[in-house]
Amino acid sequence: MTPAFLGIDAGGTSTHAVLVLGDGTCVAHARRSGGNPTSRGRTDALNAIVEAAQDALGRASVTLGEPVAVNECVLAMAGEPDKIDTPVLARAVGLTAGSVHLASDVEAMYFSSACEPEGSVVVAGTGSVAARLSSGVLTQAAGGAGWLLGDGGSGFWIGRNVVRAVVAQLSGLGPATGMTPSVLEAFGVPGDAGAPARQKLEALVRSAYAQPPVHLARFAPIAFALADHDDAARHLLERAGEHLAVLVERFPGDGPLVLGGSVVTRGFLPRPGLSGALAAALHGRDVRTAENGGAGAAFLALTRSGPGLSVARRAAHRAGHRAAHARITSTLTDRPLP
Repeated sequence: MTPAFLGIDAGGTSTHAVLVLGDGTCVAHARRSGGNPTSRGRTDALNAIVEAAQDALGRASVTLGEPVAVNECVLAMAGEPDKIDTPVLARAVGLTAGSVHLASDVEAMYFSSACEPEGSVVVAGTGSVAARLSSGVLTQAAGGAGWLLGDGGSGFWIGRNVVRAVVAQLSGLGPATGMTPSVLEAFGVPGDAGAPARQKLEALVRSAYAQPPVHLARFAPIAFALADHDDAARHLLERAGEHLAVLVERFPGDGPLVLGGSVVTRGFLPRPGLSGALAAALHGRDVRTAENGGAGAAFLALTRSGPGLSVARRAAHRAGHRAAHARITSTLTDRPLP
């Protein structure tokens, strides 16, 4: 059996499992639906995580021509990782109970694009958070309070405000917006021109409240798609960019700044004109990007040295794996998602 190391990034929207060999070569990458128990529920989240892990193991066995033995597994997520039954995950990947190690999702995101011991990371996916790493260890964080209390500029924040803008239009409390037809269609509400606005509003509200709140994050792409043609969408994204700029400026120290999550990597960075505040905050920084924390979680699994190791030795241990880190990230960059 070939020894390998498994990293799993369980996000609110998707779960990524990355399997690497001892030299950092990526042999499998699998993706499933969201694996965060806070937003998805315990059962659905665990199922997504286990399915992603087993899919990665199966793909690796096919690639290598023999079964794979997982030496270490790191599960990275935000929120409440204790809600995940890690012994079930351990059995699913052939490990003993207690051998699945937990990590922060922001730490995994950072190491998906950087391996310097000093640096910062800002993640804007379903939620939003900023963090600072020193000696290779996460030492400070800001944001990340969740959809109810924070997450300004996140996918949920944008998506909720997209729907709010449509509700305001249908209620007669706000201006017309080009986002309305897309939102109504997504909720399954008939958009007939002759239908009363009140009828559309009531149907939209019923549908919205019948779903978990975090599902509003799926409306964020509507704002980006219409920003060039719709004032409400553009204004909304300018406000979102201001929230993210505050997170960027929270930790201005030395080292790289890793930006992760689809709101940043697929939304703002390809179109810097959408937010002058965010562009200004990024000016002069050593900016790197990461789509998800799968590669970083795999790197942490590969370089994990046990809880008894000192911070200084742990950082030195990681520094000695720069070649493996480069191999992990470069392989994933060239490998299309399944």
